[in-house]
Amino acid sequence: MLDNPGPDYQLTFVGCEPTCPPPCGPTNSDFILVGAIGIGNPIRQVSYYSNLFSCPPVCGTEVLTWNAAISDFNIFDFVNDHWIPSEPAIPLGQSVFVALLDNTNCCCKDCTTNASGQCTIRGDCEMNPVEIVTAVGGVLSLITQILPLVGVKNMDAIGAIVKTLTDIAPLITNQIGATYTGVKNIIDSVGAHPATTADQMIALKAFDKMVDDAWDAIEGQIDPDATA
Repeated sequence: MLDNPGPDYQLTFVGCEPTCPPPCGPTNSDFILVGAIGIGNPIRQVSYYSNLFSCPPVCGTEVLTWNAAISDFNIFDFVNDHWIPSEPAIPLGQSVFVALLDNTNCCCKDCTTNASGQCTIRGDCEMNPVEIVTAVGGVLSLITQILPLVGVKNMDAIGAIVKTLTDIAPLITNQIGATYTGVKNIIDSVGAHPATTADQMIALKAFDKMVDDAWDAIEGQIDPDATA
């Protein structure tokens, strides 16, 4: 419920559930209201962070869940690879507020982040390559499962998929040697989908060129016989 003390106004909710992939995650300190796609875990009657977003949480992620008993929010912070005080369990049908905050307890301070809020450079050292490949692989796997379910006229779902790919582009190119084949397969599949519009094809081709350029830059390191 929204408490509106002012004049009436129109509030429009836009989405393409259940075919849209979840967003990658929060990107800044502005809290966003998020609910799980689908019904989460009907046996345990809860949803988790993984039901809200397609990428794992990064250090500084904060989730606020409403606690009616105290008329205030319970606060859950993701710091250095674990939740404090515990992973938030979200009751079915409930939405939560999520943001990416500057947490002084993070081992990564003044990080360089990509559009998805993923920390790509931690001080003078790069993000763990295994973490990057795992995160990218999870997103690509999710897209592979969702794409066949997208209707032939559901351009909004295709747009969400293209945006997800471009959001994680810095992670993909960071580990292009391990992500190239999977990403190229996804690009081909999205490009061949009947719901993909001309504008989406332009964005997809620009992303495809970025992927190919990253591959070309390291191909000689992988294949010494490759032509420079």
